[in-house]
Amino acid sequence: MKLFEATPKYVQAAYLFKESLNKSQLTFLKEEAGIASDSQLNQLFKKIAKDLKGKGKTTQDPNTVDLNTVSGNTKQPQTEEVLTEGLVLTLLLASPTFLELLSKIIDWSYKKLMLSPEEQKQLDQYKTDYANAVKANDTAKIKELHDSIYASKVGKALDKFAHVAHKALLLPIEKLVYGIGWLTNDDFLKKDAEWVAELMYAVIMISVAGIGISHSLESISATKTAMVKLGTSTDAVSHLVTDSVKGGKLTIDLFKKIIGSFIKE
Repeated sequence: MKLFEATPKYVQAAYLFKESLNKSQLTFLKEEAGIASDSQLNQLFKKIAKDLKGKGKTTQDPNTVDLNTVSGNTKQPQTEEVLTEGLVLTLLLASPTFLELLSKIIDWSYKKLMLSPEEQKQLDQYKTDYANAVKANDTAKIKELHDSIYASKVGKALDKFAHVAHKALLLPIEKLVYGIGWLTNDDFLKKDAEWVAELMYAVIMISVAGIGISHSLESISATKTAMVKLGTSTDAVSHLVTDSVKGGKLTIDLFKKIIGSFIKE
């Protein structure tokens, strides 16, 4: 029996998570999420395991491990025989530890939108004008604003931000979702971790930069593909997020509500 297989499953999940990230992504976790050591990463997955155990998501004590299960001889039972997609994500988002990490990712995203005072003023005015156009149901004005922001200097800055943030954020979120799926033997979270992460990424980006960033998100093929798999579009997600946030900052409760509207039971 390999030493790896004899360690608690949350330690294995932490190791696999760390090994899947590059140096810059690990630096992000260290500087922005406060996860600087292997022991802290182990504790992250241990806390999540305890959170989900309390919600009936896993039957395994995070401090112990069934060696037969780890070696693949038996399949760890779940408390529910069938977990629908909506229920799976509801349970995932019920983890205070996972949501705390997401809060740090959201805060990082707001801090990293580095616009000049003039550009920020232009973006804020655009958001106000767009909200007024939506309220007035002025479709011509909505289209005009949507196209003009994309072609502007601010639009170019948002495009760069969307692609830089995608490289920094997407893989850590995806591997964390996958790690939770692996930890709990959940095929849905393992199989669809990428598009679940893409949805989370898109919601965060739109909440930070407004609907003007939707063109940029559409140009990221993985994000666009994820929206198609959800049976929706980047534009539809953008409208829901901007209508929900209404010029304020994205909160975890609002984040959960928005995500839940796209993953149905």
